[in-house]
Amino acid sequence: MKSSNQFKKSYLFASKDFSWIIVLTIFVLFAFSIDSQFFPDLADILNSKIFNYFQYKSGDNSIQSKLLFIFSINVIPFLFICIWEILINFPNINKNLRNTSVGRLVKSEGYNFADIIYFSLYFVLKELPLIVGFLTLGISRFGSFLSNWFHTIVEKLVPTNISEFSIIFIIIGFLIGDLAAYWSHRIAHRIPIIWDQHEFHHSATEMTIFNKDRASLLEGALTSPIVFPLSTISALLINESLIQGHFLPLLITIVLLTFEKFCDMVGHSSICVIFPKPLSYIYMSPSLHWIHHSNNIEHFDKNFGQRFPFWDKIFGTYLDESHIKNIDGFGVSNTTYNNFNPFYAFACLPVLKLIQRFKFIYT
Repeated sequence: MKSSNQFKKSYLFASKDFSWIIVLTIFVLFAFSIDSQFFPDLADILNSKIFNYFQYKSGDNSIQSKLLFIFSINVIPFLFICIWEILINFPNINKNLRNTSVGRLVKSEGYNFADIIYFSLYFVLKELPLIVGFLTLGISRFGSFLSNWFHTIVEKLVPTNISEFSIIFIIIGFLIGDLAAYWSHRIAHRIPIIWDQHEFHHSATEMTIFNKDRASLLEGALTSPIVFPLSTISALLINESLIQGHFLPLLITIVLLTFEKFCDMVGHSSICVIFPKPLSYIYMSPSLHWIHHSNNIEHFDKNFGQRFPFWDKIFGTYLDESHIKNIDGFGVSNTTYNNFNPFYAFACLPVLKLIQRFKFIYT
């Protein structure tokens, strides 16, 4: 069991002015990595207005260009967070290196450096068009059709030259999308056949920047049908708002999607980041995700939110930062995912668990 004292030093980052340079740099890098799996128009608008310099040019499909693009928007933010963790533990880095994400890799149960393998496999596979189609249930294939259909309806009912309507669309779209993410996550904890897949993510016994992608590819395929109506409405509203071309909705989209990426990675790191009030009333602080991963029974099934704390507060699953001091460790006890080779645990075990669950249901 780990003492909660190890987390206290992480709060000291607030007193180091230079650490905010790292934070700002990471945030900007994440902003340039925004894309869209569901509706091509969203990615096109973002790319054409802001990210052309950082996206490899259309028609340039060389391996070198693709690798450079992937490195720029994914690897560099990882490196900056690693530097941030080191700065927090400076000058006693030799003593405290074990508390950084890299140091924690060898402390996690199961195979050493397994999270790097999981991260690499998930990252490579989710870039493949076949996998994207599978994870989104083919939504990306008819996203343009749905977008055009919805746009035709909106043009008849709403004056698109008024930017206030775009702002309303974008706000409602993100709220509905976050509600879908909340229930998708909560369902993954409540339905056994989906928990078998989500358990893989919770099998990590250390919080590192790499285990954010310790995930089963089957999980999304199981949860997507359940929240399909909410996620589709959300995507249509956001996409329609951006199509109208007003600046403020675009800015809101960039900020929220960047916050999401930033919080997802930092929330799995060794750095305790709690947003100051009133920002914490609006956006979920990254390190509240530690509570979600805690092995303290009082923390089970808490803080499901992806962006906003509203849904956790409404449905009674919210725990604030005062509970972080009660974290003794992370992960699920006696999970089978830590008993096997990482390649087997990633590629085979989720499928076997799904087959076994179906056999249990139908026998």
